[in-house]
Amino acid sequence: MGDRVIVAPLVNSPKRPGMVKKIMRIRVTAESDTDYARWSAHQLEIPPKVASGDTALGALLFEQLTCANCHAISGTSAKGTTGPDLSHLADRQTLAAGVLENTPSNLERWLADPQAVKPKGCEYCHEISGYGGHRGPDLTYIGDRFSVDQLTIQIVNGGTNMPAYGGNLSTTELNNLVAFLGSRKAQ
Repeated sequence: MGDRVIVAPLVNSPKRPGMVKKIMRIRVTAESDTDYARWSAHQLEIPPKVASGDTALGALLFEQLTCANCHAISGTSAKGTTGPDLSHLADRQTLAAGVLENTPSNLERWLADPQAVKPKGCEYCHEISGYGGHRGPDLTYIGDRFSVDQLTIQIVNGGTNMPAYGGNLSTTELNNLVAFLGSRKAQ
């Protein structure tokens, strides 16, 4: 019994049935019935609470920052459903849908700049014309609700649950994105 890495499109998303999603690495491990039952039961366990030190400070930051808005961790107030459940993150072999091996240095790299490891577009959180995520507001007709200046401020500074993208976009990219979103009008 061993690992095989399979790269395949994910299909039949509940958000858009039959739509082929982005390619992700999926690691499949064949297990005996006994080992699978043990693993499955472990996934339902609530991880132990952290008592002190850097781990406790990290847990506090996780809940205070926007992490908990998207991710869940069993036994905490983090109940997000947009991102993956991180209850047993330390048990995983990979991070970022299989892009990185799960090591402390790769986790630090991922947390420091996820866009550098695995860029995500607006559709990760926002829907446009029936396609995309449902975490953020629908952008189909965003041009009817926001001016170019308001869009620029929102993208650069972020807000509420949206991260700031000011440092991740060139001026040209920002202008192009704002022009596109500003054009999204009902008429």
